[in-house]
This record gives sequence, structure tokens and C-alpha cells, in this order.
Amino acid sequence: LTRSEVVVAMRRIQLAMVQRGPLRGAFGWNALSFQTLGGSNDPSGRQAMAPLAREHEVAWIVETAGLPQFERLPLRPVAPGHVIRCLLRAAPWPVAVAAVALAVTPLAWLGMLVLLPIAGIALLQRRYHRYALRDTSLQVMRGVIAQRDWIVPYENVQVVTLRAGWIQRRLGMASVLVDTAGAGGFGAPDVVDLSTADARELATGLVARIG
Repeated sequence: LTRSEVVVAMRRIQLAMVQRGPLRGAFGWNALSFQTLGGSNDPSGRQAMAPLAREHEVAWIVETAGLPQFERLPLRPVAPGHVIRCLLRAAPWPVAVAAVALAVTPLAWLGMLVLLPIAGIALLQRRYHRYALRDTSLQVMRGVIAQRDWIVPYENVQVVTLRAGWIQRRLGMASVLVDTAGAGGFGAPDVVDLSTADARELATGLVARIG
């Protein structure tokens, strides 16, 4: 009932994000948004360009906007420790109780069966969290149920942050946080839980390309 027309100056486009929810993705639909310089009326600072679009339609809009295409094939996975950290974040108390019980009685492994669904989700989170430094852009994918793909041209990267929390340091991991102009607090193209060496390599590579 409500129709709208959007005009976005291409020089103000900072990044592109493609989303697929469980229902929308099952039917082959994607939602394309642009992060624009100065944000938008949306609290996330993103402008919806195509709320329901097929892959070839998304590709056409991305190409028209002068952005590189998203390529899944060369993407690299994050560290295996990402699974452990996801488990600890999703169910810290059940994991701790099961670990203590296992030290007391061998039969405690039966209780750990309740953790299998959580472990499965953690494994999928690592499977779908990948990244790559392409010729002209950083490309990141993340999410299991609600999947997101980011295309971030190097010239639009404003800040690169290397961060390692307490658990990450014990697992030998760190995250690379990427900020662009006009970015809101929703859905940043961060690469979470890389090995420390890979995180430094990614951060250094980004800084070299934006410099």
C-alpha cells in the first residue's frame, strides 16, 4: 500500500550487505542494503535497496552501484576455537556443570547429550563465518539462521581494530573489527575469532590496502 522510491549517490555508498532469513532464504529471496555516508532514517544507518530480490537481481544492483561481486568460493574459515567460544557464550553454566560432573563420575557424559544441539549450532556458526581479502574489497559472511554477506571496498574502511577478550586470549584468538563512515551499531562486517596470527595478518592487510 505504501510505495517509495530511493535515489542513492554512488559516491556515498560505503558497503553492501545481503541478508537471507530462514523463510526468505528457503524461497531463494535476498534483501540488499547499502550503508551510506550520513546514514539513513533507519536506526541501523542502512538504506534498504531491494527487500526481496533474486541473486541475479542483487548482482545487477551491486554491479550498477560500482561494487565488486560477492564471491563465496575463496572465503576462509575462522579458527576452530570459535566453536568453543560459541558454546561458552550460549550455555556457560551447563558446560561448566557438565565439565565438573564429568570429573566426578564417568556417567556424566550422558548429561552432556543435552549440549549436542548447542554444539551443532556452534559448529554451524563457524562453518558460515568466513572472510577474504579480495582485489578491491573485504568480504565477510556470518550467520546460521539469518545469514549476512558484506562487501566492503577498501577505500571506505575508516577504522581497523584488533581485539582479544579474556577467553579469546586463552584460546589464542582475536577479532578484527571493521568500521566505515556512517556505520550504525547493527551488523558490522567484523571477523570474529581468528587465530592471533591470522587476525594480525588480516588487520595488517587491511591497513596496507586502505593506506
